[in-house]
Amino acid sequence: MASYEPISGEDSDSRDTRPILTSFRDVAGGSVSRTSSDDSLHLQLTDLSVEGSTKHSEDSAAEADSHLNSSGTAKRKVYKYRWWVLFVVWLVIFEEACLWNTWGPIADVAKQAFGWTDGTIALLANWGCIGFTIAAGPLSWAMGRRTLKAVFLFSALCGMACTALRCITMEPNAASYLINFAHLLNGLSAPVALGAGPVISAKWFPPSERVTATAVAGMSTTVGVATSFLLGPLLVPDTQCNGTSADGAVNHTFESNFTILYDECIDGLRHNIRNLMLVHLGFSAVVLFLVVFTLKTEPKSAPSHSSAIPRLEFRPGLRKLIRNTPYIVISVVYGLINGLFSGWGAVLSLILGMYGVSQRESGFIGFYSTIAGGFTGILMARIADKYSRRHKELILVVLVGSIFAFLALSVVGHFSSGETHKWELAVYYIAVILGGIFQYGLIPIMLELAVEISYPVAEGITAVFMTFFSCFFVVIFLGLLYIPGIGVVWLNWSLVAVLVFGTTVIVFVKPQYSRLDQDLSQ
Repeated sequence: MASYEPISGEDSDSRDTRPILTSFRDVAGGSVSRTSSDDSLHLQLTDLSVEGSTKHSEDSAAEADSHLNSSGTAKRKVYKYRWWVLFVVWLVIFEEACLWNTWGPIADVAKQAFGWTDGTIALLANWGCIGFTIAAGPLSWAMGRRTLKAVFLFSALCGMACTALRCITMEPNAASYLINFAHLLNGLSAPVALGAGPVISAKWFPPSERVTATAVAGMSTTVGVATSFLLGPLLVPDTQCNGTSADGAVNHTFESNFTILYDECIDGLRHNIRNLMLVHLGFSAVVLFLVVFTLKTEPKSAPSHSSAIPRLEFRPGLRKLIRNTPYIVISVVYGLINGLFSGWGAVLSLILGMYGVSQRESGFIGFYSTIAGGFTGILMARIADKYSRRHKELILVVLVGSIFAFLALSVVGHFSSGETHKWELAVYYIAVILGGIFQYGLIPIMLELAVEISYPVAEGITAVFMTFFSCFFVVIFLGLLYIPGIGVVWLNWSLVAVLVFGTTVIVFVKPQYSRLDQDLSQ
């Protein structure tokens, strides 16, 4: 650990910035020269790779200097408030995920109520990725500039606007336009939801808790999706309004054994959907309130040495990522696997429906899968924190487990007659739940490994750029559903193929732990 020795002519409050600046030089590719005269200390930063950002680097160094104690070593403090920050961020991410997956669990009812098709349901899920693509650059830049409060406020406002627009009308034509636009707004907040975990863990948590904090933040996505699987079918029951609208007293029967007119049945479906929209609206208001009045996103003292070191600016950081081959390989593999898995989950009820599984049963399967996956993700993260240099081995374990789970689902579904037997339903439950456990356990470990490999690029840029690949592939896979007659069952086999490919590639990746080495060296 570097120590501080007073220089002739300095007062007792002056501090030598050599330790911090030297660390910045080591990670940013610059050099530090120090010259002194009678009563002055001149620090000269030269040849920094951060092009056009000399002033920002000096400001960051000055800020880091303010966190040195009297012996010249950096002050480190871990705040209990970090758990509240993580909780509020958790709610913001939860909201985005829950809104994104609104329509998949109630697809059959929504198609009747608004005259939608499978393509419409896929488009609503795709708006998340389209919005992500639009906002990824500006929001990753904003997270790198330490304007985190503004970033989370933007996300909460997008959620509030989304839920409010969906409540305006249930008239099919107008509602379809408003709902599509609303989901585009929700998609604009996706970079925050998908990239906030590593940023918050780096700013608030010590090295022994970083992967766990990332996993907890990521768990909010899984719980949000799981909640939508449960809340949707609960408030919008799977009701079939058979027949066509008629002026006369032509009666039609649905599953609750009440006999009503077709038009009244459709009105009932829309009423149930409106109730679901109002619940989302109320929750969004609570999240916005908490972000505005309780969220503080910058600790006074950094929790670790690497947290206090300035990160690269957006443009040079992005250039460094593009030239980092291990990072690109991991990002592409992550994008393929997580992208296809996300698209697959968005239409899970349609896939299982091809095997004779009801919308209600599909909702429970999706719920149990995501909940189990979320908690397993935290367990895997704790293991990764304890065995801090075993990320690659853990990734390979969960990938192999995913292959067997989705292969079982694909094989049993392929030979299904369309009338589900009890043993087949049991296989679907086990395969999808195990698949969720492995897939959601994979996300935080791959994100943290990518952050380690790409350090000192800002965590927000790393995570958002990595997730861009995921959204890119989601758009492709869900876009294919617009091809007439293509169906959805092929997604199962594609997921197995992508997992096999990803496992093979990861075997040849050499992991690096640049950020962890920086912390352990102090």
